[in-house]
Amino acid sequence: MRHRSDCWTTLIEFTQSSLPFQYKYIVYNTITGEFNWEPSENRTFELKSKPNTIHDNEYTFTLTEIWGENSFFHVITDYRPPISSNRVAIINLGKKLLVDGSPAPLLISRTALSCRIFRELTSENNETYLIVTGGHVQKVIDTESAVMKRLALGEGIPISKIVEEDEARNTIENAVFSLDICANLRISRATVVTSCFHMQRTRMIFERVFQRSRLLNVPELCFEEDLEPAGMTQADYKGEAKVESIMIGMLDQHLAYFLDQ
Repeated sequence: MRHRSDCWTTLIEFTQSSLPFQYKYIVYNTITGEFNWEPSENRTFELKSKPNTIHDNEYTFTLTEIWGENSFFHVITDYRPPISSNRVAIINLGKKLLVDGSPAPLLISRTALSCRIFRELTSENNETYLIVTGGHVQKVIDTESAVMKRLALGEGIPISKIVEEDEARNTIENAVFSLDICANLRISRATVVTSCFHMQRTRMIFERVFQRSRLLNVPELCFEEDLEPAGMTQADYKGEAKVESIMIGMLDQHLAYFLDQ
């Protein structure tokens, strides 16, 4: 239980088989300094809705008490499945597709790196997921995530272990939307994969987004960079470095816009 000046927040873990359950509040009298059970009948909690992804029928919810001068009020503010210690994920960041809708060579090499990491983590007895994140950035039929999914399937990654995030249009949205997927999947550790020239800004964004999250189960972050992205010339590196420098200079402004929505 943690205390703020205006509310108490209690985290309670339970299984679906324990629902519904009954509970009562202890009421503190600020005049007499006494603690007493509230005089009403027991309250009953029932889960009215469920998160998008449920695993093992486990839930966590946040019970927040807010009080005024004469009475207590309670709200359910959030609930998520608790983290599973051996459930890990690779977050493969998208890259703008070519004008014909095919993947750029560096997206192919980036996805290949993610697939190698997937196999390594799985061989260590982890339950591993590959999150491919990227929406419609180019005016082509496929999303970046759909193209990455096909690449991963070609690398032998099971379709049941590939999770598409098909709405992100930039790296900040990659981080925000992937975090929500990780929380629903109960991921304990997430490895973010991108190209070397993009890694500094990626790390800054993901760390900021994950640290600011109010979710109950934020995974540990790791980072892996593709040191030799395919198809890159020295001129390409210089161009990407210039873009990254400009974007990093504007990062606080961009984060404020996306995270304060």
